[in-house]
Amino acid sequence: MTGNLTITGAGSNLSVSGNASITGTTSLTNDLAVDTDTLFVDVSTDRVGINAGVNPISNLDVVGDLGIFVRTSSNAPTTGARIKFSDQTSDYSQLGTLRYNHSDGQSPNSEYNEGFTMEGTEAELFFRVVGDVIASRKMGVGINREPDFTLEVNGDALFQTGVTIDTDNDNSGAPLIFRGSSSYRNFRIGNQLVGNHLFTIQASTNNGGTTWNGTPAITVAGDTNRVAINTTSTSGIDPSNNQNRNYNLNIQGDVNFNGTLYQNNAEFVTSRWTEAPNGNDIYRPSKVGINFTSAANPGYELEVKGSINIEGSSFTNNVNEFTLRANGDRQWIDTYGVMKANRNTIAENVTIPTNTNCGSFGPLEITNGITITISNGAAWSIL
Repeated sequence: MTGNLTITGAGSNLSVSGNASITGTTSLTNDLAVDTDTLFVDVSTDRVGINAGVNPISNLDVVGDLGIFVRTSSNAPTTGARIKFSDQTSDYSQLGTLRYNHSDGQSPNSEYNEGFTMEGTEAELFFRVVGDVIASRKMGVGINREPDFTLEVNGDALFQTGVTIDTDNDNSGAPLIFRGSSSYRNFRIGNQLVGNHLFTIQASTNNGGTTWNGTPAITVAGDTNRVAINTTSTSGIDPSNNQNRNYNLNIQGDVNFNGTLYQNNAEFVTSRWTEAPNGNDIYRPSKVGINFTSAANPGYELEVKGSINIEGSSFTNNVNEFTLRANGDRQWIDTYGVMKANRNTIAENVTIPTNTNCGSFGPLEITNGITITISNGAAWSIL
């Protein structure tokens, strides 16, 4: 048959029992149905249905358990099976693409055999999920390889309302690990890692390591609100009476304060004596007052408001060592000061002030060139 075929009239139909081969364009002005609804085109709604009945509910409505199969004609590294999206109606220069690749340049093929890639033509692309995201394995952000952790982020992270580590369904502990050093110590903080009730800060046992010192640098006991440094203990035994004492702060090791220490909001004054080089004695390069009850300053290197007693005796060559001394000379030689003592030689110029009496035990020798001046009204007695 050549030329046109026109069938007109109400109820006019064309039925072909064999194959129909059409080499030109076929135009239909009404719905198209293949096997009732295997393929149905609804021209009134501009919708197409596959196994979706005669009323498709979307522009493309597919019903079936086998899903939609999108496949590529080649396995080129830059191709893959893809679905494209655009919100433009003319040149379609803005595109979003969901692509499936298998073991090629579009996936980290050293660790993965296959992957999905979502990309767009704009400089910035976001992927928003209205709902929850569940990853059955690991999730990586800012990396192009398999994550080594359940969540691995290469970059900064911001948490607006807080971070919760672990759940309280067991006593396994909740660590937070800082691995910022390869040649210095790393750190771990967390609770229930060293002992019950304890929040601890631990350094690594070696530079750049991830094994942790069993003695924390800082320990906080949550059940007592106590703190320990370089130990986990917050109590100790008094060696003088074996009484156990609990401390709000317990430090294992030396302590230094570069500043003022206060007790009950007042300056805490400790001994200002300095240890002598022999490790047994103490000294002060200042004046010392004993039994001072006011804010007056001592007027002498040693000033005592009260009695002074020298107790005991220690005899060397029958002379008591426990006595009052003047420039190293004993002022008596017995235990009770009965036998007063003085040198038998005067080797310095001395003036006895006016209205002053003094005495010495003789005989005395005045060294050549030495002058003793007795002022008017003064006296010197030699016994």
